[in-house]
Amino acid sequence: MRITFVFILAFWSLWVIAQESPIGCDGKRYIEYVFSDYTVTSVKYARPIPENFDLYMDVYQPKGDVVERRPLILFVHGGGFLSGSKADMSGFCIDFVKRGFVTASIDYRLIFGIPDKAGFIRGVVKAMNDFKASYRFFKSDAAGPNIFRIDTTKMMVGGYSAGAVTVLHSAYLDRGDPIPDFILDEINAQGGFKGNTGDAENLSHDEQDILGVFNFAGATFTPDLFDEGDPFLMSYHGDADTSVPIDSANFFDITTAYGSRVLHTWAALKGIPQALEVVPGGGHTEIFTDPNLFPYLVEYIFKAINVYYPRICETGVGTTDAAPEVITTVYPNPASDYVKVSFGQHVERLLIYDVTGQMIQSIQVHGREVELDSQKFNAGMYFIVPVAAGKTGRPAKVVFK
Repeated sequence: MRITFVFILAFWSLWVIAQESPIGCDGKRYIEYVFSDYTVTSVKYARPIPENFDLYMDVYQPKGDVVERRPLILFVHGGGFLSGSKADMSGFCIDFVKRGFVTASIDYRLIFGIPDKAGFIRGVVKAMNDFKASYRFFKSDAAGPNIFRIDTTKMMVGGYSAGAVTVLHSAYLDRGDPIPDFILDEINAQGGFKGNTGDAENLSHDEQDILGVFNFAGATFTPDLFDEGDPFLMSYHGDADTSVPIDSANFFDITTAYGSRVLHTWAALKGIPQALEVVPGGGHTEIFTDPNLFPYLVEYIFKAINVYYPRICETGVGTTDAAPEVITTVYPNPASDYVKVSFGQHVERLLIYDVTGQMIQSIQVHGREVELDSQKFNAGMYFIVPVAAGKTGRPAKVVFK
């Protein structure tokens, strides 16, 4: 299933204090759109065993970019390990590449037919092995021709649904974790935790230094897989998801799956930096497509920024997983005339977004209140985001009649 991610990541157009950085961090890059165009290159990254057919990924690069060391986000599509393709994640890739990342989306081996328990686990492990080979591909490139100019210390991964299952296990599962025997047997049969996808040069590189994980509606087959120093974790999951449970549940009579809410509890015990947004009433796809759930999506983005941006740009690591508290009062709301917006502290500016996630206006405030003329807006719901002390606060909702 293809998900359009533009309306989600448009909320990343936020203001932070500018910082000089060898990877181009300037307070805007990696947060808001800084490139209008990009290139897409289809690249062979491996030939797996025993199938012996080529696996490809699409690599997206900002057009005209001059930064020599750039962070990467590597995406994995969903589809229950039975269907899907790298094109499904194009929305994710396009939105992030416009913000200055190099992004990529991979194809991986899929399960054919209706698998039994052993066949399903075999398919999951193959997907993990292929993903790890695609990750190592960029290590090989950096050590050789350096075509994609990746900063290999800043490589993040993300996945939706089955893709999230793949990246979660790849990022956190290692030898010594309590793994069900039938899963461990399959891992060992396919080359162990490193896997067997890739040639000797590819396999010589490390795949265990992932910086961070974007988990969209994923789960794992054991909750006890976190260690101190593991990648930071940012998850977005609906509590009415009947495809991939947010808590723990029987997973198609194959095994128990542990969803985002359980995983974050275990990750916290190991001090893993994290951000979790639980969407009340959100289904597996509705968390992205239902306009009524957009406020939770916005809140997730602000939580994620506090974990993600300082670690990419090395601007000082925050310890909170929530946006700064800026008390915002909107009155009257809904409104057909002027709206008075008041803040609990000095605010520098106000960002206004429509329900599609497009930033439509930026207003200088430099005070504790501002008036909005509803006649200058089309009727509907908007999100207003205060910027105080160089950081974004939590969004508030306003409805113009």
